[in-house]
Amino acid sequence: MSRTTLLAIACALALPGSALAQTGQMFGELEGRVIDVSGAALPGVTVVLSGPAVMGAMTTTTNARGQYRFPAVSSGTYKLTFRIAGFSPLDRDEVVVPIRSTVSVDAQLKVAERQETVTVSEASPVVDVVNAKLGGRLDQATLQQVPTARTIFGSTTLLPGMVMVRQDPGGLNASTSTGMVAHGAATYNLNYYGVTADTPQNYGSMYYMDYGSAEEISVDTAAMGAEVGGGGGANINIVPKSGSNRLKGSLLYSATGKAMAGDNLTADLRAQGITSPSSLQRLRDLNADIGGPLIKDRLWGFGSFRDYTTEENIPGFGTLSADGTRTPELFHSNLRNYTASLKYQVSRNNRLSVFWTYNKKFQPHRNAGVNQPDPVNTLNQQSPKNLFNANWTSVMGSNTFLEVSSSFFHMHWPSKFSDEFYALPDDQKTSSTFNISTGIYMAGPEPTGERLRDAYRYQTNVGLTRYVDGALGASHQVKLGLENWYGWGHDTFNIFNDTRLRYTNVGGVPQPSEIFTYNTPLTQRTRMRNFAAFVQDRLTYPRFTVNLGLRWSYYDGELPEQTGGGGRWFPVATYPAVKTPYHWSTLAPRMGVVWKLTEDGKNVVKASYSRYYEVMYTTEFDTINQNIIQTTGVATYTWFGDKNGNGIVDPG
Repeated sequence: MSRTTLLAIACALALPGSALAQTGQMFGELEGRVIDVSGAALPGVTVVLSGPAVMGAMTTTTNARGQYRFPAVSSGTYKLTFRIAGFSPLDRDEVVVPIRSTVSVDAQLKVAERQETVTVSEASPVVDVVNAKLGGRLDQATLQQVPTARTIFGSTTLLPGMVMVRQDPGGLNASTSTGMVAHGAATYNLNYYGVTADTPQNYGSMYYMDYGSAEEISVDTAAMGAEVGGGGGANINIVPKSGSNRLKGSLLYSATGKAMAGDNLTADLRAQGITSPSSLQRLRDLNADIGGPLIKDRLWGFGSFRDYTTEENIPGFGTLSADGTRTPELFHSNLRNYTASLKYQVSRNNRLSVFWTYNKKFQPHRNAGVNQPDPVNTLNQQSPKNLFNANWTSVMGSNTFLEVSSSFFHMHWPSKFSDEFYALPDDQKTSSTFNISTGIYMAGPEPTGERLRDAYRYQTNVGLTRYVDGALGASHQVKLGLENWYGWGHDTFNIFNDTRLRYTNVGGVPQPSEIFTYNTPLTQRTRMRNFAAFVQDRLTYPRFTVNLGLRWSYYDGELPEQTGGGGRWFPVATYPAVKTPYHWSTLAPRMGVVWKLTEDGKNVVKASYSRYYEVMYTTEFDTINQNIIQTTGVATYTWFGDKNGNGIVDPG
């Protein structure tokens, strides 16, 4: 093993680090068998893999059984060449290798009677005959040519069994995560360049993808191997574009507006007084990318930019005029992405890839709607996210493959009171005021208050794949992996005046009813870690393959020392650090069988048994955190009147 490989392992193990960003997520596998016209195995055949997605070419030779393999192949279209003295050379074009799939390409060589090269051009195998997992793949042509919402969730609905939790017509809701359901399971793992893009605070994606930077999207929906963590729903892997030996780029601009959108506002609805339905007003999408060689066959670079803006009409939302009517105001959302990557061929068998992406969401009137009709009642959300990954791969001969990955994710999510609220004179800034009779907020800022959220996740993974031929009469692919992540969340809550007011209509006139007092401001802190290890063996026989795996996971967490209160109603409270009494240690067996009904591999039967455990997040410990706004330090009182009319509860 080389010094550079040992250094990569040592650096990775020294870092804190992911249970969901599995090793092997970014590569496919190419294998096959070479025979002569009599069906006898041909050892010693030189097999060369070349194409735009590989630096230079990859070379291997067939073993005594005539087998060859390329264990770590980037997604792309390749050319295979087979050469051995005494036989006619054979070229195989248009070999497509998706990520997380095994492509089998066999070859038959004829004894050379004259100098000639046979070129075979035919469709690549579309059925994975060795892996039991089910799912689908969206290649570059599908992503670009099939009309979808140009979001991760909008595009994956093209695959069988995938449904969005909430519909997103034309990408109107692209700035709010819509969620995904696979075969009835609403949990999913979202991996971007092998990095978990879910926040460590809860089970959901807070990252909005740069759609134009994606080369392909792979989705597993069942029978996932032991290298995949919990969830049990969809395992989604996004492969970004990368540079190549050829400088190339793309530019997309699309736009639409209300003139190109319909509605379902019928005469019956108009008769009921509904005149302004929720509708798209404007949508603009600018996406550009460029990639190419910095050093040919040695160093490639890639960069991408996206700016996505939507404006929609929300019924009832607008600025209150002096005559009591509302002037409609558009609901604005913007997503901006920057993506950059470098791929460096350190040596013939060692490669380093570095990836960074930045996403910022801007939504100046979050939570606007019929119940919160005024811009004053809303939140101003500006939430940047950073995702970084460094990946080292080492092919140690034809039978061993090592992958080491270290990643970092940071989300900063300040949801502040709207600019319209802060622009009010101090004597007009009232507490959040709710009318129980109408269900509408009459005045004041957003009722849940300001929330400044920070979430971090460090991830490290080490995976080793070893191929063993002949044991128990089968070809084995043995995978070993160690994974861990360390995450923490900081949530600061602030409710204006530490108070919320409630009114009830009496004779059609709003009258003071109740007050809610809160222990804000407070900052909630939680930390969590996960360790996981897995072992997996894939036994391949001539007509069937058995996949056996076992995954162990361990979770625990802690609550650092933190404070809350100190506002109008409650004194400052300090809570000492607590090592949570909850921890989980789980074993998840995985088993799958693939049976080739026909020798050509076009018809197979797959069966599997898999156990998945829920993925734990820092919010799991909210129930034992005393420093929490929902439980501790909240009181409700009867309110007999706002005697001075200032919209604020005055002591006494």
